[in-house]
Amino acid sequence: MRKHLSAADQKRFERILAASPRLMARVQFAKVLKQSTAASTPPERAKEAVERPDRFKTFFGPLFTPQPAYQFALGICVLIAVGAAIILGISWASLRSQSRQLAAEKAALERQKQDLTQELANQRSQTDRLNAEMQNTKLDNEKLNQELENARDQLSSQSPQILPALLLLSGATRSNGTPSELTLNPHAKAIQLKLALDSDDYPSYQVIIKSTDRQVLSQPGLRPSGPKSGRIVSLKVLSNSLALGDYLVTLSGRGASGNYEFVTDYRFRVK
Repeated sequence: MRKHLSAADQKRFERILAASPRLMARVQFAKVLKQSTAASTPPERAKEAVERPDRFKTFFGPLFTPQPAYQFALGICVLIAVGAAIILGISWASLRSQSRQLAAEKAALERQKQDLTQELANQRSQTDRLNAEMQNTKLDNEKLNQELENARDQLSSQSPQILPALLLLSGATRSNGTPSELTLNPHAKAIQLKLALDSDDYPSYQVIIKSTDRQVLSQPGLRPSGPKSGRIVSLKVLSNSLALGDYLVTLSGRGASGNYEFVTDYRFRVK
């Protein structure tokens, strides 16, 4: 290499060569080419060979000569590249953080959905169980009510009904001749008439009850009860068949021929 550069330019050129392997390779190639062509170069071409460094400097000089505008632009480009890299890195980190946050929120929503689905299924199951229990309770209540009604009917059918009773004395034994009085209870469906016998001479008796305008009841085949000193013929009369007023009760006994024979009569008044 010919010494056509100043000392400062030579140092700068060497620094540029040291920093650029590509340029270093070109310089090495130029040296090899110079050595290989030095022996075969005619004297007339020596001048051209001497002038080549000048053309080399003229062509490559601007590339290796420091220029302030070029360095400033290169610095700006580097700053822009670094800033862009920093911004991209920050954006990437932010996007990654947002992606992770969205993934976490999605997982939380999925868990909430699963929890709500499970809770809904549990509530539905509990509702079905409560409905079944309510239905069973309703059936049990209906069964208990039916059993209660049956027990009530059974008790009412088995328990003896206490009916209002009226003891009547025959016309021959009444002291004052006035009829016995009967006060009807609106809650009593029937009354029990007890006819006192002066003497019990027949195996069975027939009772006929008449009012002033109609016959209320005729019941044969009644058998007396009670001790011998106080035999009584009893019969039941419905309350709704008795209106207010006076009534005549005729007692007949069944004789040996099968016909009923008059025995005595009784009187009472419904108040």
